[in-house]
Amino acid sequence: MDKRPTVFIGSSSEGLPVANALAKRFSDKAIVDVWNAGKVFRSMESYLDSLLVASSLYEFAILVFTSDDQTTSRDKTHATARDNILFEFGLFLGRVGRRRTYGLVLDKLHVPSDLTGIHFDKFKRRADGKPDAAFTKLADRIVGEILDRHTTQAEFTQLPSTALAIGYYENFVSRICDQLDNYQPLVIKEASGSREIDYKSFTLNIVIPDDLKLVEHAALRSLIKGLTQVVISNSDTKKPGALRDFPFYIQALPEAGSTHLELFDVPTTMKSARRAVQKIFPTSNLGKDNSQAVAELREINNFERTLRMLVSDNPVWEQSIKYRYLTEFVPKNGE
Repeated sequence: MDKRPTVFIGSSSEGLPVANALAKRFSDKAIVDVWNAGKVFRSMESYLDSLLVASSLYEFAILVFTSDDQTTSRDKTHATARDNILFEFGLFLGRVGRRRTYGLVLDKLHVPSDLTGIHFDKFKRRADGKPDAAFTKLADRIVGEILDRHTTQAEFTQLPSTALAIGYYENFVSRICDQLDNYQPLVIKEASGSREIDYKSFTLNIVIPDDLKLVEHAALRSLIKGLTQVVISNSDTKKPGALRDFPFYIQALPEAGSTHLELFDVPTTMKSARRAVQKIFPTSNLGKDNSQAVAELREINNFERTLRMLVSDNPVWEQSIKYRYLTEFVPKNGE
């Protein structure tokens, strides 16, 4: 599963040398698309529709402002950026947020008064239109910021993964870990009967749905290879902090004498993310198009990233929680 950040770089045709130089500084550390690469503006689709889709798919945006037009205002004429660059900057600013939208402005270029007060990174160009030698240091700083923000900050968008991760953590993970920390004897109920176990340590394996169609599967329990669903509760449900009956997956019951409990849970709440993606990126074709696939991957990555940040606030629980991926447990064709 590709967890690299996705970055859109927009510019005018004249600003392409700068955009391309910036894209190269990411190397293979991010998925970077410059506007003219054929992935953003698609045939038989309006420019506005393509931009609206792009602003929902990319996690970061960088807009390059170069002196391509002249604007006269109050009897003064200034070199200004192309109107579409200003529009795209505002669009991404509203969609992905001010901490994920960057503006690179040619030195001494006039920007509209509405943008006064916003810090823009300035650069200079050589006579051939390419950025000067100092640009490398500027570009590397921006690349570093994006890579850092991608791993350390949750993303709030019109898609629901951040809210789903918070809800899953607050309503399930924190409550279960808090109750398991009591180390009271547990009753494991399965089809063949019940068994009481004592444990002194536990691991909660959170099985991330790295393919959202799997959480839609009506027979998810039978689809997963090597895991069996059981119901777990405390032997004495009247004790304070007792664990109510709750379904989990297990790979195997603890062997006699073992004091370690290994549990697995699949956050099926991610169904909601898939529903949202399908609403925002509808398709009339069978299956899903590339926009849906990219949006689903973005939701999965952001869900996992947000969840890891929340869990990291409790170092004790963090040691007891592991992350796995659902496709690890789904048989491949022919198995």
